[in-house]
Amino acid sequence: MEQKVKDGISGILILFYFLIGGISVLSEYMQDHFLTYISKPFLMPILFYLYYLNSEKRNNAFVLALFFNWIANIAFVAATKDTVYFGSLFFLLYRVMVVYMLVERIAFPKIIPFLIGCIPFFFIYITVTNLVNAEIENGIYLFWVNGIFMIFLGGFTLANYILDNNKVNTLLLISTLLFTFIQFLVTINLYYLTLSLFQPISLAMFVVAQFLLYKSVLIMDYKRVLYDNTSSGV
Repeated sequence: MEQKVKDGISGILILFYFLIGGISVLSEYMQDHFLTYISKPFLMPILFYLYYLNSEKRNNAFVLALFFNWIANIAFVAATKDTVYFGSLFFLLYRVMVVYMLVERIAFPKIIPFLIGCIPFFFIYITVTNLVNAEIENGIYLFWVNGIFMIFLGGFTLANYILDNNKVNTLLLISTLLFTFIQFLVTINLYYLTLSLFQPISLAMFVVAQFLLYKSVLIMDYKRVLYDNTSSGV
């Protein structure tokens, strides 16, 4: 496929991604469940095709992460405690794959910057846990495991950004911060204080956070191709 054609298709897909994302956010604000059901499940497939189209050296861990995220999104649409628990399980698998992918591709920071980077994320999760601990009941262990991975990811991305604030580390940090706030808002909305604005705000942040993660992975894939070509003398 010619580069101009590929760029044109990519541009259309990006517009379509954010259009579908905007419709999903609006449907959450209007509490139109039918509109949510016919819009939100398309976000990850669009992002997958964007990634498939633009990456010359695809990362299987990221593809699998998108699949787990897609399943989680479908479960989250219903927004009941049972489906949220099921969705949280798949979102945990998504997070595991993201952590695996990043640790494989990016050098692990020194232990002191990493521990310092974990501190703000640790306090966020302690605060949320104290607020909703009694309400989550059986789901508290899954919530804690999700929290551990989120704290690890937060410490990892923040430490790498502090040590080297290049484009990849910047995109990853912003994406991680958005995902952290999403978890905070969704948990508070479901178990502590229900506000109609929490859900659309969470979804808007999700659309942006996932796109930023996609962009960072795309840059890492491009750098990997350059490295392989240089190593092979191409």
